[in-house]
Amino acid sequence: RGWSGYNFLGAMTEWRDIPYYWTTDVNGSAWGEFVSGAGQENDNILYLTVGTGIGAGIVANGQLLQGISHPEAGHIMVNKHPMDTYKGHCPFHGNHCLEGVASGPAMAERWGQPANLLDDDSTAWQLEAFYLAQAAVTYTTILRPE
Repeated sequence: RGWSGYNFLGAMTEWRDIPYYWTTDVNGSAWGEFVSGAGQENDNILYLTVGTGIGAGIVANGQLLQGISHPEAGHIMVNKHPMDTYKGHCPFHGNHCLEGVASGPAMAERWGQPANLLDDDSTAWQLEAFYLAQAAVTYTTILRPE
């Protein structure tokens, strides 16, 4: 169904016979910021996105950071907020990883509505900041982005 079985690379090569590279949406966003946005004066940047999951595009020494796949930066372990009783959304880690407690679906499930409908002064944002701040410290400590 959909794109399944479609020879996308063949169609693109037929249209323009140039090199093509596959990556994730967050890597594309990070690379865009590195090349022509907020990160263009730096060699090392981190681009974080919070949506259906939590992803990070990492540029280290002017290159996208990848191993056999992209980094799963949303699945880092975080400390639970002492007042947070939410069971977590992550099917692998429950409420022990960042994505399980701070992704868009986690917020919607915990608070009964999507994040964009929550009031600005909602407790939800204090919890979200608590978890994202832990992630920012962890990523900064490990990656040392500029």
